[in-house]
This record gives sequence, structure tokens and C-alpha cells, in this order.
Amino acid sequence: MALLLPASGQLGAAASAVRDGFFAAYFDAARSGLPRPALKVYDSGGDPAQAVAAYQQAAADGAELVIGPLSREAVAAVFQQAKLPVPVLALNHPDGASLPPPGSAEFGLLPENESAQAAEHIAERGLKNAVVFAAADDWAQRAARAFKAQFQSSGGRVVGEATLQSETVNYAAQIAALPLAQADGVFLALRPQQARLLLPQLKLAKLTQPVFATSHVYSGEDAPNLDRDLDGVEFCDAPWLFDAQPGLPKRDDIAAQLPLTRGAGARLFAFGMDAYALAPYLDWLRTHGGSYLPGATGQLSEDSFGRVRRTLTWARFADGIAQPLSGGLDVGAPSAAPTPTAGGPASP
Repeated sequence: MALLLPASGQLGAAASAVRDGFFAAYFDAARSGLPRPALKVYDSGGDPAQAVAAYQQAAADGAELVIGPLSREAVAAVFQQAKLPVPVLALNHPDGASLPPPGSAEFGLLPENESAQAAEHIAERGLKNAVVFAAADDWAQRAARAFKAQFQSSGGRVVGEATLQSETVNYAAQIAALPLAQADGVFLALRPQQARLLLPQLKLAKLTQPVFATSHVYSGEDAPNLDRDLDGVEFCDAPWLFDAQPGLPKRDDIAAQLPLTRGAGARLFAFGMDAYALAPYLDWLRTHGGSYLPGATGQLSEDSFGRVRRTLTWARFADGIAQPLSGGLDVGAPSAAPTPTAGGPASP
């Protein structure tokens, strides 16, 4: 098995958290007596050409599965090769609607996936009309578009949208321009700093409707003095942040050794754990529709095209603390992946 991640550069810090999570799962498998493949790490560099070179080197070295690279551009370059002799579990989704090559898969922490689940969650609550507040960043705009598309397909209607600029702290004009009285729910694609500014202003505007968000609204660690204004906000997130997925190492135990897992880096660490956990099951999940692998970032399933999907858990702020909701993790999938054994699907 080969792991392709950048050792430095713009994604160096994110790659470090993913790598730590990957190796945590790798060594936890040893403690649990589970079989482990030989593993070699390659530097995928800072541009797509370097990622392709790392992939080709891994293939020449005899890798049977390549996990990575991390950036969208690098994943696209690896997938676009004329020949892909070794299957890939890419740690992102390339731009556009292209599918992974046959035998390969893609797995990522997509904001679009989270916002689509938020739309389904709101629709299941019987809410039909929503207003949307989104940051101006690319991820937030993508999340807002995905929310709108999914909410409309679920029979809902977005009655108003507002984009909040990062340099603005007074949102009175944006709030006044929206038909809040027509809405029975609010969706946020905002990071904590903006959400903490917006929610008190919504309360001043007499908003009483429930508020929902993606995981970006939560910093990843308890900050009750800062997050008290977010009380009541529901958001979807990785279950490992709340120890809501049995069978995984406890977050507090990991955080005692790796402080980066106390904040937003926890999601990348969980992503790394899941990248390792998925490796033995990619073919099995692809051919067993409706089944799932209980993961740190959510319940993991895979469609017939090799796209890994996450079902997240739901949490709500109360007294400034993010707390998982009872039954927040969807356990409705009909079966989980089998436990790996020395003779089973554990060898990638």
C-alpha cells in the first residue's frame, strides 16, 4: 500500500493531520491483532505533475493500492493518466462531474455533501421554506448551491439568500432584505466567527425559526464563552468529534498526545483514520449497495462508480457546548462491512 501526501507547501499542515490519523488507524489495527499491509509513504509535492510522478513511482515499487493524493488538481491529474495500473483511493474529488477510473475510488470531506444532508434533515422535519446565509468563500458558495438543489428536490423552497463578506460585521441590511417571515428554517454555510456575529443579529430581528448548518459552524473544540450565541443551532459533523462511533480510539486519548486533534484538525485526523479503514473494503462496498462501514467521519458507503459517501451525525449547541443529538447518526443502512480477518478482504 502506498500513501501519497504533500510533505510541505499549502496543504502541508492538512496533510500532516491526515497522515497522523492514517497511522493512528494503522497502529491501532496492530494492537487489535488485525492484518496490516506493507506501507510506504511518498511525497506528492505541491503540483499535479509531482503527484503523478509519485503515483508512478509507487506503482513501479510494487504498490497494490495507492491512497491519495490530497488536492483536487492532483487527483484529477492522477485519474487522467492514459494508464492506471494500480487502483487509487483518492483523498479528494476532482473538479467537475468526472467519475473515478474503473477499480478506483474517491473520498473527500465535501461541503456539498454536508449541505445536501442538511437539506434532507430540514425536509424530514417538515420544513418547507428556508433562507440561506453563506460566506463569500468558494466552499460556502458551493455548499449553498448544493443545499438549494437538494432542498428543492425534497419539495422545499429557498425564499431568500444572502452572501456575507468576511470584512463586514453588521449584517442588518442583509437580514432586512430577506423575507424571514416566509421562512420556517434557516441554513448557514458559515465559519464560527461569522456565525457568532450573525446569530445575535437574527435574534434582534425577532427570528425564532430553527437554524441548521454544516460542520464549519463548529470550531472543533468547546468554547462556551464564544459559542453561547449559537445555542440551538443544529449541524452535521464527523461522529468521532463526539465519540459517537463505537469501536474507535477515544478523541480525548488521542488529543492528549496530539493537540492538533482538539480543533478543526480533528476532522482531517478522522479523515486519515477512515482512509486507512476503507482500504480493505473498497471492492466489497462497491458491490454491496446499501451497506456501510462505521467510520470516524461518518457512516461510509460507496456507489457503483467508486464515490464514497458519508452519513454524518447531528449535534446542537446548548450552553455554548456542541452536544450530539440522540439518534443523530443514521443507522438505517441494512448491513455493515464485515470484520477483516487474515483470510478476508483486509489485504488491499
